[in-house]
Amino acid sequence: MQHPPLSSDGDVDYYSAMPRTLVSAFAFSFLVACSRAQYPVVSSCAAPTAASYTTVVSSQQYSTASTNNFLSVYKPNTGSNWPLVVWVHGGGWNNTSLFYNSAFTLNEVVTYLVGQGYAVASIDYRYTTGLNNPAIMPAQIKDVRCAMMWLKANLSGYGISTARVVVMGESAGGHLAGMLAMNIANGAGFDDTVSCASYPGDASVASAVLYYPVLDLRATANMGSAAIAGLNCSSGQDCLTKALGGTAEAFPSLAASVSPITYIASTTVPILISAGSADVDVMISPTRNFKNALLALGGQVTYVELSGVGHGFLATDTTNYWSLASPYAPSVCTTLNFISQTAAGIRP
Repeated sequence: MQHPPLSSDGDVDYYSAMPRTLVSAFAFSFLVACSRAQYPVVSSCAAPTAASYTTVVSSQQYSTASTNNFLSVYKPNTGSNWPLVVWVHGGGWNNTSLFYNSAFTLNEVVTYLVGQGYAVASIDYRYTTGLNNPAIMPAQIKDVRCAMMWLKANLSGYGISTARVVVMGESAGGHLAGMLAMNIANGAGFDDTVSCASYPGDASVASAVLYYPVLDLRATANMGSAAIAGLNCSSGQDCLTKALGGTAEAFPSLAASVSPITYIASTTVPILISAGSADVDVMISPTRNFKNALLALGGQVTYVELSGVGHGFLATDTTNYWSLASPYAPSVCTTLNFISQTAAGIRP
């Protein structure tokens, strides 16, 4: 039997063993995939203005899994057929998360998106600690999928378009939004067939905007020292360990199954990531790795890394963020452009 030749370093050289036409076809396909058009980074724009809104759905329970499973929906006071942006709050997947329906969500997310002509849904989910039936992964993924199914099944009567939904999340909410962006099919292990009244439904999204997200849960070290030391969820455990029911290293299959990076493909919906280079809660290196891996597969990912900025800037520096104070303009302007184009189905 004739074996493939060896390369200079002693490894099997499969490429030289291939027919030249096959090698050329492979190389061409790879170059085409990697050169796929991307939605642009936009460095400047007019500062967005906040606007008043109408609450059309208030604290609606979308699942009976717990009393945390509720959502609210807001729309502009004028117009109709508004595209829908779904907001998923962060907070370590745990009950210290107070962003839902708070001044942060309403005043710093809803008002600015409504001001751009979008309807906004804010969803809550089961936490990993505290009361109200706490649960570990993948419960939170099942919850946000169920919420999306409810929204698509129930919003048409409010003049809200769910044809091309954009999901948006920060930190742990960025992780959950990232899992939604993988558009995992029903029946793949992330469905609550008992408590979700809207199942089986449509949980797909058109695009995702992820702020300082957790995209790879396969290593405890992917959560920074500040998160491990300062965001203890209970009993001295960091939030990732609490979310998995043990360390990522102790439960590698579970950690991989709930990591967005596991599911990326050339067909992954367009994703925008905005993160800070100085993040010590969610390390920036796994975020960069996710971006590079998706690009290598021929996916569409727009990436804005803010130099010297830490974790949580959307929540902790909201006034400066939306007013385009340095260094936030590329994040704000890219976000608004990305949502506008992907919600309308415009390709780059």
